[in-house]
Amino acid sequence: MAIRTGLQVAALVDERRGDRAADRLFGLGCGAWFLGMLLWDYQELWLGEFTPFPSLSDLAFYVFLILFGTGLIFIRSERLRTPLTLLELSQFGIFLTCIVVAHLVIFAPMLHTSEHSTFYLVSALSYPVLSMALLAYSVAMLWLHGRGSQRNPLGLIVAGIAAHTLSNSLYAYTLLDQSYQTGHCLDIAWLAGFA
Repeated sequence: MAIRTGLQVAALVDERRGDRAADRLFGLGCGAWFLGMLLWDYQELWLGEFTPFPSLSDLAFYVFLILFGTGLIFIRSERLRTPLTLLELSQFGIFLTCIVVAHLVIFAPMLHTSEHSTFYLVSALSYPVLSMALLAYSVAMLWLHGRGSQRNPLGLIVAGIAAHTLSNSLYAYTLLDQSYQTGHCLDIAWLAGFA
């Protein structure tokens, strides 16, 4: 699904004149997700490491989130013709800090009883924190976009990001609880994010 979505985005870049940088970043983000899935599958199917975490595949999944966030920034500068100001960037930093603190409070009982390394815990909590930040920014972009034909594709992107945010938050919970296994019901939400 990820590679299909990435290829469809690449085809759109050739057809449209505007938003090329944003579309390329969305396509690269889908490609990063696909690479992460290839690495995950290799570790599970060939090496026999079930639920390989943290691993190199997770880096690709983080890159997916970062590329989509950067794509949204390009949409803002290309469509709204307003650059991101230092005030908005600092407000986003404060919001991101609030997301981190909220997740630390939510996951506090699991964090105190966990026997995992700090790296494992930070890696697990990075999923919902990055996803929530991306979702908040994408909803703000949709809000600023107003009405028009260009709002519909952005709405679909926000819906996909929302599906990934739900999946990533539940994934972090199941990682800390050590209850995630391949084929978990939340895998469907990741697929829905690309549909």
